[in-house]
Amino acid sequence: MKQRLLGLMLLPLVAGCAVARGPAFDASALPALTGDTARIVVFRQSATLGFGAGSSIPVKFDGQDFVKLGQSGYAWQDVPAGSHEVSASRPGWWPGRARLRLNLGAGATAYVEASHSGTAVASVFVPLASVTATDSEKGGPYSLDLADPARALSVLKKCRRAN
Repeated sequence: MKQRLLGLMLLPLVAGCAVARGPAFDASALPALTGDTARIVVFRQSATLGFGAGSSIPVKFDGQDFVKLGQSGYAWQDVPAGSHEVSASRPGWWPGRARLRLNLGAGATAYVEASHSGTAVASVFVPLASVTATDSEKGGPYSLDLADPARALSVLKKCRRAN
């Protein structure tokens, strides 16, 4: 009886979880970058139970809505080489904005990890000549961090394309 009651109590916590359900990440399936373009890949690890575990993170590229990133989700965008901004913000009872400005060289790929504040695994950035974070802002419920490409690709193996 106690197990059944516990299961019923936990059901609302997991029933509405925002989980990416698209195709699994496959780096070889991404088109080759051409000309003066770069790529931004934003991803989110699976969260454990806790604040924000079941909600999506609204990500914007250069101020434009891009994706609502659920658990274990990823999305990518090819952009002209140069300066770009990735942001996530939330109004309401815990307002705030996370922002990461990037300077991308032609042919570069930047991996950005999105998480709920306080739940991110520490990201270690190995500087690449063609990708630099020029400025960042952390506030409210979200965090955006430039991730080491090797670590990002390892995490992305467990991710699915966000819709």
